[in-house]
Amino acid sequence: MLKPQQKRSEASLEKILNAARVLISQGGFDEASIADIVDDAGLSVGAFYARFKDKDALFHIIQIQTLNDLQAVITGRITKFEHARRKARGETSLDQVAQFAVDTLFELYSHSPGLTRAIYTHTRVKRDAVLFKRVKLFNAACIEQSRSLIDLVSPPQHPAETYDAWAGAVAVVGSFLREQMLFGDPMPTTTKLQTSKARKIAKQMLVAFMSAHLELRK
Repeated sequence: MLKPQQKRSEASLEKILNAARVLISQGGFDEASIADIVDDAGLSVGAFYARFKDKDALFHIIQIQTLNDLQAVITGRITKFEHARRKARGETSLDQVAQFAVDTLFELYSHSPGLTRAIYTHTRVKRDAVLFKRVKLFNAACIEQSRSLIDLVSPPQHPAETYDAWAGAVAVVGSFLREQMLFGDPMPTTTKLQTSKARKIAKQMLVAFMSAHLELRK
């Protein structure tokens, strides 16, 4: 992306980005044509190419911004939760941590569902190497941040395999919720679950997996 040199140019850039976000959210990356984007932005095609090499370049910028926004959602929620639990000075149960993790994943996929769906779809279908790497790093960062949650469950420090087990469980549950919330029908023989049921199942999965792991360590 070419950086704008003046405020009016910055405003035009933001119009293009906003129009693209809306169109991509509504119909996906392939359906959002450059002509439609600039038309909705009230600008010319020339204004688009003055800032972006092509639509892929535009989508990469939107993807970076979206993933950064989603990362901020996770960081903010985990920080507040950890602070609240430590301030309460009470024992935090695995059930509470699992509920929080599921609620955070739910908020994550509810934040910008259209854009998030477009990013994951584009990654899967187009196999865009740059996009694939960014999404992979984003997923890894989310899982890494979730590791600190298990420290809230007594004892305050756990062996490495417990952190790995938690990270693996969060990854599996996150994939389950992502498929349910963003794509709705991940398998030919299944239907989209109601939000409340999906959330309940996800929590049960986390608690059952970690309870079994902790029991095996005794």
